[in-house]
Order: sequence, then C-alpha cells, then structure tokens
Amino acid sequence: MTIREFIELQMAIYNLRVDEKTFNKIKVKVTRELKKIESWFELKEKQTVGKTTAYILDEQTKNSLEIVLKPYLMKLANINPNEFEKEKQINLVKAKNIDSKYDLASDFEDSYSFSVPMLEKIGVMIEALFNEKYILDEKAWNEDYTNYRLFLTDTEALSSDSLAISNLRLRNPLKYYVKEK
Repeated sequence: MTIREFIELQMAIYNLRVDEKTFNKIKVKVTRELKKIESWFELKEKQTVGKTTAYILDEQTKNSLEIVLKPYLMKLANINPNEFEKEKQINLVKAKNIDSKYDLASDFEDSYSFSVPMLEKIGVMIEALFNEKYILDEKAWNEDYTNYRLFLTDTEALSSDSLAISNLRLRNPLKYYVKEK
C-alpha cells in the first residue's frame, strides 16, 4: 500500500470530503509523522506510479501511522473520542457474544458478567405463566411422539388403532394441557 492509497483509505474510513485540500492536509500530517517512525527509514520496496516511484508501506509502518493519525483524523471527521471508545466497547462485546450461548453483559464494570439471551428469558417466562394456570401431561405427549417416530415406517404398526389414536392426539397438542389449576 502506497502513501497515497493509505491516505485515500483513511479518508474513506473516516468519511472525509474527497477533495485536494483535505488530501493535502492529511498528506502534510502523514509526512511529518513518518519522519518520527523508525521503520519508515528501513523501507526498501518501491512501486512505480506514473513517472515516479512510491514506497510501499509495510504492516509495522502502516499500523504505527494509523495509531498516530487516529486522533487527527477523528478531529477532521468531527468524531467525539468518548463516543467512539464507547462504540468500540459495544462492538467488542458483540464480537465476544457471537460464539457464546450467553451474552456478555453490556455494562462494562465487570467483564466476567454475562446476561441470559432474550429468547431463553421469554421461554422461561412463558413456562412460568403456563405452570401457574395449567398442568401439562408431558408423559403422555412424549409417549405419543415416541410411538409416532418409532413406527413411522412400520407398515404393520401404521394400521394399528393405538398409533392412529396417538397421531390424532399429536395433531391437537392442546389436549395435553390437562386441567386448569
């Protein structure tokens, strides 16, 4: 990545106005900062650009430059540093939650605090409300479902009365709600 490509990329990332004035402002800042980065003086790889050549930034130099330029680019883009850091923290939590069954709590006081996912909460709430009013005959439901799954491909069992009755009950699962409390 050449310095020009680096500047254009940063302008796109920070959503800066694409014009010569903005480009030149950033170029001046980049030039000043590159003089302070030791790895800049060790660059050897060049790329032909038109009639001239341009140095290709290595990862170390590019990363150092990004870190040094970040406050300046945020200022040009009119980004509040506190809001930016808060958003970065939220994104880190989201990244940690991608592979986790339980969500990391969004309050950043305790990094070992997790919150239960909303779907699990809803399931428990619905079950608690149901158990307050009704009793579920789960044993009969499981037996009917087991019969259905076991004898699904058995031609003799398919013609039996007991399997037909089990299938009728399975078609109307509300019948497994036995009684009101």
